[in-house]
Amino acid sequence: MQPDRPTVEFLDEILHGKVSRRAALRRAAGLGIGASALATMLASRATSVAAKQSTPSPVASPSPSASPAASASYTPQGPGVERLVFWTRSSQDTSPNEWNGLVAVADAYQAAVGTTVELVTVPDADFRSRLSLAAPSGEGPDVLGPIAHDWIGELAIQQIAQPWTQDTIAGFADLSQSSVQGVTVNGQIYGVPLFSEALALVYNTDMVPEAPTTWDDLVARATELTSGDVYGFVFPILTQYYQGPFFYGFDSYVFAFENGAFDTADIGLNNAGGVETASFLRDMYHQQQPAMPEPVLDQANAGGFIDGLMEAQQLAMTIAGPWREPPLTDAGVNYAVA
Repeated sequence: MQPDRPTVEFLDEILHGKVSRRAALRRAAGLGIGASALATMLASRATSVAAKQSTPSPVASPSPSASPAASASYTPQGPGVERLVFWTRSSQDTSPNEWNGLVAVADAYQAAVGTTVELVTVPDADFRSRLSLAAPSGEGPDVLGPIAHDWIGELAIQQIAQPWTQDTIAGFADLSQSSVQGVTVNGQIYGVPLFSEALALVYNTDMVPEAPTTWDDLVARATELTSGDVYGFVFPILTQYYQGPFFYGFDSYVFAFENGAFDTADIGLNNAGGVETASFLRDMYHQQQPAMPEPVLDQANAGGFIDGLMEAQQLAMTIAGPWREPPLTDAGVNYAVA
């Protein structure tokens, strides 16, 4: 079925960059056209125009110069607007791997769709305040990220982020339900999960050839290794993120989670397991089981202090996540994860 004349004119406006992405989606909804259908119609219209004019189409396949990794996995299906502004905390100086990945994807998207992606680095400390000021006046980004999922509730409440449905993005149904839950607020999806992370025991294999298998084993080995400025086991004991495994281990929880939703009225931190966890953490430090230095009680600076110990090979074991891989590798630390 061929689209009517008003729809054809609308498609041509999009292809020529005369309509912004937001305006295109709003007008499409008014015409009864969903996002997926709009993408299909745009591709068909672009092919038709290209055949008539013998010129490259804005939604042509990626050029050979596009990043193979970014372009081979899927075919972009967005309207070919003139420009997308992408705010990120990444930069060539602070996070070169992430920045280079964003550049590669932006280049591949431009080659495939014809839309220029303008990457703008906004410092982490200023990001949310600048976003809150810029977005209501229309000066904010079209896309932003990567961000931590715990920002999304704030963005949703301020109506800075636009929700979408799973069928808008190819492959969304293949993502783990827990990662999708992390970007969902009141049943609406506001972000695309890129990866999920977990804490683990990270240990220096020169100091601890094999990981302990029980808590008692960890305490015994850490005690043997602790001497002077060298410690067997240290972690940010006052930081809730790192306390989580202990609370969960004692059957405590933050909010109850049932039938795919959180019940914020059911707080589990003060149940019997929560009390037991708090006592366990308190006694761990005060009874020195295992011994930890006093700077771990400085919540603002404990993370940097512990990272420095590990990189100086003065710490055998800690609790950390995948973000520690680059600095440990650069420091020449032989480590493993359990």
